[in-house]
Amino acid sequence: GAERVNIEGLDLAAQMDDEQLLALHEALDQLAAHDNEKAEIVKLRYFTGMTHEEISQALDLSETSVRRHWAFALGGVGPRKEQLPV
Repeated sequence: GAERVNIEGLDLAAQMDDEQLLALHEALDQLAAHDNEKAEIVKLRYFTGMTHEEISQALDLSETSVRRHWAFALGGVGPRKEQLPV
């Protein structure tokens, strides 16, 4: 089952070593195969540090939708999250 992650405590746009970056890339590829929009939200939030509000404007989505997609997407990368910096 999915494990809840406190997304507000994540160090976004953080430096990663090669192994962590590869794990995130693989997880994002898998997520994109199912839902490209959620993968895009993760990329914008994690790699650029954009806020939910900024992402909602960039993707023309409501901020509520962005937050919901972000939380769902983290559940999707959950099995690999132990390899990511938190």
